[in-house]
Amino acid sequence: MKKPSPSLIITLIVVASAVGLVAYRMMPKQIDDRAILEQVKERVKDKQIEQKEEYLKQAEERVEKLSDEEEDNDANALIYTAVYYNNLGEKELALDYYLRALEKDPTSRLGLHNLASLYEDLTRWDKAEERYLELIAYHPTYIPAYRSIGYLYRYRFPDPDQKIEDIFKAGLSVTNNHPDLLNWIIAYYQETDRPEIALSFSEELARQLNAQKGSAPKADDLQFETNVPGLEVEVVK
Repeated sequence: MKKPSPSLIITLIVVASAVGLVAYRMMPKQIDDRAILEQVKERVKDKQIEQKEEYLKQAEERVEKLSDEEEDNDANALIYTAVYYNNLGEKELALDYYLRALEKDPTSRLGLHNLASLYEDLTRWDKAEERYLELIAYHPTYIPAYRSIGYLYRYRFPDPDQKIEDIFKAGLSVTNNHPDLLNWIIAYYQETDRPEIALSFSEELARQLNAQKGSAPKADDLQFETNVPGLEVEVVK
């Protein structure tokens, strides 16, 4: 029997190694949340952080939930673990936990909003925009999302007018000209020295308030109506 050539052997070894590496990367990672928490405790033990002990206690309670057999509460536990780690200054670690939470519940309003806000803290403006747009796509009547992305565009993006106009037109359409959104866009145009545009929105706001006899709906009245037609927002991936 003819022996295989050295080059063939080397090729087979390389191929086998590549296949093994792919298989390893596809395996679910086993994450030891308790070990991570102990590392956090060690890192922050000498730091002056207000309410540090309370944050660690709350994080520990959430980590316990991650180790139980009830998977239904995992997304929520991951989100709140991220909140407490962020409060402790562990922002990159908090980022990992938010991303894990969204793997389990991709439409989580709290998870998406907090993640977008964290990306802002990390000065990753494009990532923050992606998550805010995702949040609006899943929850188109959630008023705080429009305000948050409006401020992001205004202060972190060059020439923000078109982005602000597009997102607020969509928001006003889907929320039937919600007064909170009208107030935001009025203030934006007033503060950027365009009173004539602000005036047109002010007139609409006056009509809204007159129609409702001074009792404008609160954001909470609308924020759970998630299947509203007419909003076309691209979710950036």
